[in-house]
Amino acid sequence: MQWPDLHKLMPGTSPTDPHEARKWRRQNVIDNPHIVAHYMHLRHSMFREEVFEHFHQATDYWSRYEWQHRGSPHVHGFLWLKNAPNMDTLNWDDPIEVISAKKYFDKCVHAINPREGHQHNIQIGVNVDDHPSVKDTKQIFQSDPMIDYEELINCVERHITCNEKSCLRKKGGKMVCWYHTPWDLCDHSKLYIDEQGEKKYEPRRNDDRVNTHNRETLMMWRANIDW
Repeated sequence: MQWPDLHKLMPGTSPTDPHEARKWRRQNVIDNPHIVAHYMHLRHSMFREEVFEHFHQATDYWSRYEWQHRGSPHVHGFLWLKNAPNMDTLNWDDPIEVISAKKYFDKCVHAINPREGHQHNIQIGVNVDDHPSVKDTKQIFQSDPMIDYEELINCVERHITCNEKSCLRKKGGKMVCWYHTPWDLCDHSKLYIDEQGEKKYEPRRNDDRVNTHNRETLMMWRANIDW
């Protein structure tokens, strides 16, 4: 909820101090849920049309809005993509078909962190006074795309902390992460059927805390958007 366009609609003026401005934006979301909800609906509707339908060639979609207790909304959804492999009819005995399907997912699903030095359990700090989602359009186009992507992925796409208020659930007498973090590092992507008969794709991964995402979509949405 850091988007500058959203906070231009809010009452009052943003403080000049970056830390105070961040608190001001947070309070805006809490105090003005009607503005946030309407803005989110408009942004998501335009994004669906321009990015999902035109850029990704989605032929159909399903989505649902949800709200956190502080008033911050998010969207869950499915996309049906025009050229996506049909996993219901895929011939798993044909290596050419399987490799072709895996190459498609390789282009769409990413989990490589461009920041160097990633190993298990290395925590990457986020500068709370320099959130990449606060950039306006001019700043985005003046940025180096790869640096911009690196800032975004390390700020909004890393599942750093597990706690009982968010993702920890009791299973087999112990608390485990609902999202199964930390994820296994993987030098090569995999498309396979697991022991339970479920069809799964695992992308290349060099960071055990990075959510799967689509690089181009993340850079256009400019907030957490798992893929």
